This record gives sequence, C-alpha cells and structure tokens, in this order.
Amino acid sequence: MTNLKPYTVLKNKHVGETCFVIGAGPSLYGFYKHPDRDKIFKHVVITTNSGIFALPFGCPHPNAEVTYEADSDPDKRYFISCDSLLRRWSFWNYVKSHHCHCIKIVRDSWHEYFNEIPNFLTFSIRPTPEHIVEAEDDGKGLCYCSSIPSAIDLSLFMQCRKIILIGVDQQKIQNHTHWFDFLDRKMQPRRLDGNYMRAPWEQQMMTFQYNILAYKALKSYAEKKGVEILNANLTSAVDIFPKINLNDILKLISLK
Repeated sequence: MTNLKPYTVLKNKHVGETCFVIGAGPSLYGFYKHPDRDKIFKHVVITTNSGIFALPFGCPHPNAEVTYEADSDPDKRYFISCDSLLRRWSFWNYVKSHHCHCIKIVRDSWHEYFNEIPNFLTFSIRPTPEHIVEAEDDGKGLCYCSSIPSAIDLSLFMQCRKIILIGVDQQKIQNHTHWFDFLDRKMQPRRLDGNYMRAPWEQQMMTFQYNILAYKALKSYAEKKGVEILNANLTSAVDIFPKINLNDILKLISLK
C-alpha cells in the first residue's frame, strides 16, 4: 500500500491569512455565478467534495462556465474530503489528475485507495468526540464528522486568522440539496454507475447534527486563538457562526 504524506507538513503554512472554506450547499450556486467570484483566490481557499466543481481549479466539464484563474497561487488552493464514496462521481478522475492544481487531502479511511492518489496528503481523526477540540491534540488529527469541519480545523492548523464559509447551508433551497442542482442536467456531475441518487435527506440531516457539535467546538477553539469564523450566507441554517452577506464580502475583497 502506498503511504501518503501527513497533513502535518502544512503546519503554520498560512499564518495570519484569510481562508475561504467552500461547501457544496445550494447557496454556492450564487457564488458560482458571481462576477467577483475569482477574487477569493488572492487568499487561501479550501474546497470540499463537489464544491471543487464550482471553482477554477475544479472544472472537469468542457462546457462548464468556469475559467481558470492563472494569476492565483496554486499553493493556496486545497481540496479535502472525508468520504471515499466521492470516487464514484464523474469529477473524481479530474480531481485526482495533475490537471487539478491544488493540494489534495483525504482522511486515512481512504487507505485502500492510496495507490490511486500517491500525491495526496492524508489526515487521521482527532482522538476526541465531535464536540471536543483541544489544542493539545493539534497535529494528531482533524475533525472528522464531515468535510467542512475537517476544512475549518485544517485552516486553524495552518494558522489562518479569518475563516469565511461559503455554501455551508444545511438546508434545501428551492428543494435543492446541492449547488449543482441548479445547473442543466447535462452540466451536473453524475455517478459513474449511472445512478443519480444521493444520500437521503434524512441521512444528511443526521450528519448535520454531528456537524453542529463540531462547529460549536471549533468556534470555541478558534476564539481562544483569536480567529474569526464567518458564514457568508444570511439565511443558512448554521447559526453557530456570525453571518455576513456574500455580496459584501466579495465586494470588500475585490477592492483590495
């Protein structure tokens, strides 16, 4: 079995920087269509799962309305995932290829697939339950109930000073559960087995409950480190973090 390098090589990599954490909730579609979208690439960007399909470094479909941002730094781009079931989606071959210019990280539960991804990094899980995040465990693992808590924990490990969440909703919008549901069917990522079914909404809601425990712990831990976490969706069901309007934050960074 191939041994991957640990995520700990990223320790303190982005001291004092702003980080955008990208989910795959339906509100991400507004970001995907936003004229100032690419401005975030002046900063650290961590995307999770199908959120990568909305970004310039994750555009596997030839007709997708995404252009590559050549002036940004690939060394500030990250992809992280806890769920090896991601491998059955059409964008996976792109993610693991050298054409997807970012640092890629997966949970060690992917171990049977490490041979497919020799250039990825890997992380173990924190030794504590979801509702506990302690400084003494830094470097031992990341939050693990889903990929967004893992991404937030990673940004804290890299010493980012401000973290802004985009596409973190935990609710449906117009009965859509993911951002790409707003795309034409031919543009949507598809399961390689031809099945368009995803995890039932009830199952996703169970994961959301664990996420809330992790979010509360991460917020408390971040505050101790003097780090601000903001949710760029005023209507998000995730009320743990202060909310900010997406347009406001994108306008603000476009002026810098």
